[in-house]
Amino acid sequence: MAKNVKDKVRNSIKKILKEFTDKKSTDTSKPIIEKPDGDEYGGETPPKPDNSGIVTTEDETKGFNIVREILQEITAPDRIKYKDWKSYYNVLLDDDGRKQICRFYFDKKQKYIGLFDSNGEERVPIDDLDDIRNYADKLKATTDYYDGRVDIKTIQLEFWNGFNEYVQSKSTSLRLTHKAHPQHWYTISLGRPKAHIDLSVNTKSKLLACEIYILDSKELFNELVKHKGEIEDELNEELEWMELPDKNASRIKISKTGNIKEPDKREEQFEWFKTQAELFQKVFPKYIR
Repeated sequence: MAKNVKDKVRNSIKKILKEFTDKKSTDTSKPIIEKPDGDEYGGETPPKPDNSGIVTTEDETKGFNIVREILQEITAPDRIKYKDWKSYYNVLLDDDGRKQICRFYFDKKQKYIGLFDSNGEERVPIDDLDDIRNYADKLKATTDYYDGRVDIKTIQLEFWNGFNEYVQSKSTSLRLTHKAHPQHWYTISLGRPKAHIDLSVNTKSKLLACEIYILDSKELFNELVKHKGEIEDELNEELEWMELPDKNASRIKISKTGNIKEPDKREEQFEWFKTQAELFQKVFPKYIR
């Protein structure tokens, strides 16, 4: 009986020792102090220092509030947003970089406001922040423009008038003899009765095009096709050759994406039209008799 008791006690001690040893072995595989989930910032990435160097000034904030106050007459104030850059402060519609209402250049003693219309940006000096109110009509017109409250014919007329002014301000061989009209194209003489240059804008497909428009001469079109390689080499461009067999007219054109409803792109668009028209006026007359 005593032997059985001893055996039971011995077995119990072995079991206790084994459990203690197993637990100790498991515990030593863990760190003494367990790190809680996340780091010292509660699991969030610690904030990085701001090295941008951009500081929004009190004057910029006041100017923004003046613009928003002006525009609340025609749109919801919460649509007016801003983006601050090192060189200027941008006031936007719907937080869209393509819809610039105005810019502030307040980093020097002389302050300027940049105003936008169909001809691009115009920087105007201001002496006081309240001078912004003097341009309320222009700020509203720009906002209406982005919201489509301006008739497309008005936009087209402004665009072609702006193009005329741009060309006249440059040293160029291009001569614009036609008056601008509220339409999607503008005609430039080629010095040949059977063909002329047409510049065109398509606001739906957002395309700009420069083309040789041949009114009623498939013979002339086919003659030009014979010199396709030479013409494209001289222009350094591939052209779209459109015989249009079911129509009287034929076209030879080059196009690119572009939206004339984006005022900040005006100068780039004007320059592209000017460059292409100059090349067409130089190259094509050699092949048109």
